[in-house]
Amino acid sequence: MGRLRALVATGEIGAPVFASVQAFEHFDPGPDHPRAWLLRRSESGGGPMMDFGCHRIEVLLDVLGPVAEVSGFPVNAHLRNREVEDTCIARLGFRSGAQAVLTVSHATRESRDTIEIFGSAGSAHVPVLNQGRLRIVTAAGTREEDHPAPANLHQPLVADFVQAVHASRAPAVTGEIGQEVSRVLAAIYARA
Repeated sequence: MGRLRALVATGEIGAPVFASVQAFEHFDPGPDHPRAWLLRRSESGGGPMMDFGCHRIEVLLDVLGPVAEVSGFPVNAHLRNREVEDTCIARLGFRSGAQAVLTVSHATRESRDTIEIFGSAGSAHVPVLNQGRLRIVTAAGTREEDHPAPANLHQPLVADFVQAVHASRAPAVTGEIGQEVSRVLAAIYARA
């Protein structure tokens, strides 16, 4: 997501105004499924927002900066007998003034994993997170970029962490970022 951060930092799409993130997958495992623990609040803490929404929050923090306001709406829209939500919508207001809506679900048949950032001078569209395709729209026109993802999505983060330890520097993803993601998650679930 470094490229999205760069588009915002350089001002190519202008000041960020609104971001939309949608992450959906159908997930309704039986009790013997190895990931069935995700449906037990005592073990998972929540549904799809805890499962994969947290990673999208980290992307939004990385691109748009600190969050000032949070509203969360975890619900069981379809899979009503769960301990955890099957769908959650969160509205995040950033200190910069930008707004974001993050929608995650375990209840839809159609999978989706998109990020769109709309700025005062253009927009950036990621049709499938972790596939590396990016569409940028500005007054100069529309262009597509490809930034292939590594075969193992976690390997670059592990490598950066190891290098950071050896170089006595902070890693790319710090404990403070994890703490901020946790604060945002707690605010999303606060009214549930």
